[in-house]
Amino acid sequence: MCIFSAGSPASVPHVDVADTRIFARLTGNGTQLLVYEMSYAAAGDLAMILPLPVASRDEDTAVRFIDLSACPDFFDRLAKLIWLWEEKATLTLGEHSSDSKSVRPPLKVHEVGAFDASFVPALADFDRLDARFKLPESVWTNLPQHRDYGFAVFKLRETGNTLKGVHPMAFEFSTRLVNQVFVPTVHVHDGQVHP
Repeated sequence: MCIFSAGSPASVPHVDVADTRIFARLTGNGTQLLVYEMSYAAAGDLAMILPLPVASRDEDTAVRFIDLSACPDFFDRLAKLIWLWEEKATLTLGEHSSDSKSVRPPLKVHEVGAFDASFVPALADFDRLDARFKLPESVWTNLPQHRDYGFAVFKLRETGNTLKGVHPMAFEFSTRLVNQVFVPTVHVHDGQVHP
């Protein structure tokens, strides 16, 4: 459900991921909210990359990162609200079932709770991040549907190969899919796209 990078495929540390939970909803005016939570284990620092069907490439306004460090139980609260709503509904209604050599300014880094996050407007802008967050061109060749996307990138810290939960990552972005909800489902954990 995400793409991990730490530079060349040989340097991508082994990553174990568990307990992935995603919340997505349109928020109006051409924007969408996405909240992503997981537990992971990694021997070294790495980046988690989420392709986004952005409507805007503006670095200042296309993505608004949201700090949920004060709400690490976001998904538990959401589940409780859904349960309460279902209980009420049952009582009242019945059961419901490229590489560029030019020097360009680095992308902004946002401190978002336990994460450092950046918005990458296009594939060609990955060179404006730390080099270890760049993926091999073969990944994008095998994912042509994402070549014109923007990308939310979250720096994850090593966990000593111990599975560790972290607070949810959240952001709102300008979406070109104004009548449908986008959920990231691409899965690249070793620098390769597998069928």
